[in-house]
Formats: sequence, C-alpha cells, structure tokens
Amino acid sequence: MEVGLRYMQMDRAFIADVVNRASSLVADRGPAAFEQLRDKVGPFYFMNTYVFVYRSDGVDLVNRVQPSREGKNMMDVKDVQGKPVMKEIIETATKDGGCVDYM
Repeated sequence: MEVGLRYMQMDRAFIADVVNRASSLVADRGPAAFEQLRDKVGPFYFMNTYVFVYRSDGVDLVNRVQPSREGKNMMDVKDVQGKPVMKEIIETATKDGGCVDYM
C-alpha cells in the first residue's frame, strides 16, 4: 500500500515559512538553536524537507540528514549536473534571498 504523503511535493510557501521560523530561532538563540533544527520530530523536519545551516564561507553548521558534513567546508560541492550548488546558495542568501534548485 502506498501512502499519498510519500509523493507530496513541498510548496515554496511551506518551505519559506519553515526557513523564516528557523532563521528567527537562530537569530534569537544563536548556535543554541542548532539542536532544535536537528530534531527529527521537531518542526524543522518534515518528510524529505529539512533545514540546513551554512556559514557564508561554506562551512556546514547544521545538516540533519548528513551530520558527518557538519564542520566541513562545502564551498566546492557541485550537484550531479556540475552546478556549483553551495556557491549559488550562499550568493542567493546574501543578496535578496530566494530558492536554489539543484539535483
């Protein structure tokens, strides 16, 4: 039996709301907020959607799905199509914000 939620697409409004709440939490609590962002039963993790945090130099601070990457510089990471994902994420975040699509 397949469950419909398995194929549910997250819409940008939902994701923006989660990101904005996470951003406010980090602004208020600093690194003390990271454990709440990692909590797999908390409000920042739903199905295959989760919050991650990087410093502007590419160092991974919170990675719920791949915790072994935390503390490592991911600036040179590219997706399967060769797109420099981290550079684009940081560039987008430090300008006007927005979404970055990658494979």
